[in-house]
Amino acid sequence: MTATSTQSTIHTLTTLKAHYEQQLTQAEAPASDHYADLLSHTDALLVGLLVQSNGHAAPVATPEPVAKAAVSKAVAEPQSKAKASTAKAKPEAAPAPRISFPLLPAYQGKSKLDAISTVLEKNQGEVVYHDSIIKELYGELSPEALKVERLRMK
Repeated sequence: MTATSTQSTIHTLTTLKAHYEQQLTQAEAPASDHYADLLSHTDALLVGLLVQSNGHAAPVATPEPVAKAAVSKAVAEPQSKAKASTAKAKPEAAPAPRISFPLLPAYQGKSKLDAISTVLEKNQGEVVYHDSIIKELYGELSPEALKVERLRMK
């Protein structure tokens, strides 16, 4: 691949990644799994492309935390160059501060993982969806809070 086509592909994948992240935050439970998979594949493509463009051999498998760190670090350079060359680039929004929701009294004093384990044990042999676990742990949440917690629950 030439340098120009590599930069173009990186820009396209970065745009696609941003789109999938937005869709993931807005999607309902079944669709959010699909967007999470697409986002994971896009991250993998970006990592492979960025590693190859830096002159290193592409890794066979990259763990998720390493992939995200590599993507954010490696994408920052091409993005900063692209933003400097085009006036149309939008500034990235700062990530929202993490808000912890209080667990219902039945789960107070437990870690989130222990509380989830308790809910799953209580419903053993049944299909349990993210939303029902969230409702069991936190009660009724606003639509925005529910979206945030769905992402965390994954």
